[in-house]
Amino acid sequence: MCQSCVALNTSDLLFIDEPFNLLLSPEDATGEARCGVGPERLQVSFGPDYARRSHAGDAIIDAKWEQAKADKPELMDRPLFRLEKAEWAEDGSAAKLLLGVTSVREFVGSNRLPLPMRQLRRQDGAKSQKDQEVHMSNPVNCEVVLVTSDNKAVMVWCDAAASSLYPDRFASRSEGRFSGPWGCPEPERAGVDGTAEATAEMQHRIVVELFDAALRGVQERTAVPRERLSQPRFIGCMADSRHCKPELIFLIHTTLDAAGVRAQYAEHGGGLGDPDNLEFWPMVSLVDCPVLVTCVVRAAAQCAAALAPSEPLWTEHPPSGAPAPAAQQAAKAKPEPKLQAGNKAEPKAGASESGPSSTWRVVGGADKGIVVREACDRTSPELPRLAHGSRVEEIERSGERLHYKKLEGDGPDSGWVSIAVSGKELLVRE
Repeated sequence: MCQSCVALNTSDLLFIDEPFNLLLSPEDATGEARCGVGPERLQVSFGPDYARRSHAGDAIIDAKWEQAKADKPELMDRPLFRLEKAEWAEDGSAAKLLLGVTSVREFVGSNRLPLPMRQLRRQDGAKSQKDQEVHMSNPVNCEVVLVTSDNKAVMVWCDAAASSLYPDRFASRSEGRFSGPWGCPEPERAGVDGTAEATAEMQHRIVVELFDAALRGVQERTAVPRERLSQPRFIGCMADSRHCKPELIFLIHTTLDAAGVRAQYAEHGGGLGDPDNLEFWPMVSLVDCPVLVTCVVRAAAQCAAALAPSEPLWTEHPPSGAPAPAAQQAAKAKPEPKLQAGNKAEPKAGASESGPSSTWRVVGGADKGIVVREACDRTSPELPRLAHGSRVEEIERSGERLHYKKLEGDGPDSGWVSIAVSGKELLVRE
């Protein structure tokens, strides 16, 4: 079972929270970039100038690498993107990343050194290059704020076993905390090695890989399929204060609600673990979330809170339940019908004023019925089940969750149920 610090007081939270540096936030952006940026507004400069510079003490890298492999035999060296700098364009309308190539081996032999040795390298870098990070590996990963259709952030429990599977990603992910889904962008996937200046086409491939890594991370950590995800938005960048390991922060929406994500994780997650390894927290209060989370989540929450309101960016063929951007705009632009004085619009029998029928029939749970809860949140108390074939009237809908009033059938007179779980319909409109 996941452990959290919900019962801890404020002083406890201040003690256990890890410090971090917020390198880039939407607060400093302008125009559309205040909503986060898509691939078209993320500029990348890439080349050997942004690789780690050698240091007089680099002989220790070999020793630290051999020690790390002895401790974690599954540890493999491979290329990683190195973050030199993250900044907004001068006019704030786009984000700019300066990237080079580093490796797991360089990371272990620089960022993972004991604090006094790291401090020495930073002092030497500041003195000789006027850049305290020039001798550090600083490999970059992609942290995702995954938002459900009922507006909750999805977090995944990271324990010692999970961390050992991803040894190159654990600097900013303490063992025993909740993290957002994360992915690792790989130079090899983008077809670059960092030995030559990047062409425009190479830079485009790198941008595509950064956004794709965010999507892969969500799929790998939560089992939510790509067709249920919006296009990622880049919303910021941070580095943890212990190892100065940077993380690019992305925002992704899913058409699944919290219950749907948990069900997807349970059914298709394979070896990901117990569904209780997931935690959900309302986006409106994520900054003050009392759950024990990584400093990356804290930074990501600040970036998300600084965003200007916007609609999710769906793909050309949006997933079920998600309107295409054109449809969203058309819906906003469509004028309300004008009624002549003395007349009222009469809704059709069996339909709500918004158009679709407000009556639903239970088609799932043939043997035991479907689960009913007191509130929309899946963690709220469970009520007796609603029988197969029951008819209900819609009171309120939140994503894939339905608040109903029973018309006929066995089960509670009212409550919250899931409309579908893992793609299987539990209720259909009449």
